[in-house]
Amino acid sequence: MTRFKSSQGNGTVLGILLIIVALLAAGCVLLFVAASHAATQAGTAADLAALGAADTARGIRHGAPCTVAEMLSRANGAVLEECAIEPTGDTVRVKVSVPVSFGFAGIQLYPATAVARAGPPHLF
Repeated sequence: MTRFKSSQGNGTVLGILLIIVALLAAGCVLLFVAASHAATQAGTAADLAALGAADTARGIRHGAPCTVAEMLSRANGAVLEECAIEPTGDTVRVKVSVPVSFGFAGIQLYPATAVARAGPPHLF
């Protein structure tokens, strides 16, 4: 006579495993959303900072180009990492970063960075 092992409790273990897999999948989705949001915010801040700095370098706006770039990047939730005025004197290149915050705890994983360059329009 063969005896089968009891399968009592297998459903509980399977249910717990399914919950763990669902929580890991939800964490991956939240991480992707946080990274996408930070990358978009960094791109926007870099574009606006470069445009403002280029306008300042061309004399359309008062002030120092890199000071204006820092102010505009900070106003858009980013940190200005680099600001360089190209040898032409009217084109500016900036690099900004935005920290990727994960979850409700506000854990900061890594910064999303963006680079932008702006200057006067090219005439043909």
